[in-house]
Amino acid sequence: MKMAKSEFLPCAIRLFAALWRVRASHFLSVVVSLGVFVAGLSGTAALASQSEWQGDPAIAEARLVSAVEATGSLETLPLGLEFRVAPGWKIYWRTPGEAGLPPSLDFSDSPTPNLEATLRWPLPKRFNVFGFDNFGYQDHVILPLDVQGHAVGGLVQISARMEALVCADICVPVEGALSLLLPDDRRQALLMRVKSPDTPHKFHARRG
Repeated sequence: MKMAKSEFLPCAIRLFAALWRVRASHFLSVVVSLGVFVAGLSGTAALASQSEWQGDPAIAEARLVSAVEATGSLETLPLGLEFRVAPGWKIYWRTPGEAGLPPSLDFSDSPTPNLEATLRWPLPKRFNVFGFDNFGYQDHVILPLDVQGHAVGGLVQISARMEALVCADICVPVEGALSLLLPDDRRQALLMRVKSPDTPHKFHARRG
């Protein structure tokens, strides 16, 4: 069935508006997550918790970061998976395109049980790898991470298995165990920082 020209434009506009609402809804959720994360950092920049950078500086490094120093009364902990990516290398978005794999985190081995984590995905860049169009990130990115399921007001000990694929002329699987300890209050966090220096976390890149 052919569509008259007079009918085509209104239909196209309605279709574009529907697609825009879906994209805008997703974009807004990411903006809100980023806003909460950045707001937390701005208030506790000197105290925010993080694991050490791990990985190969010539390829990519990653760490867990927290916008808060302690759990307090928070039901959702505003964390982030931060990447520093060497020039020429890229990591992938949640929907990578025709090739690639997005970063993932497995919290199942965390000493604090029943943790549920949701990664948020900032707007990616489009790039070409091996002749395929893909979506992802380069240079530096923080993927906001909402963590729930902990006992509110209690200490949270996180051990997350991270996997990512980093690509340039070749692709390198990167994996490692990232750990983060958040006490129940800020005063305890300060005491822990004075008494115990950071312990390095295992992280390595496999060349395939």
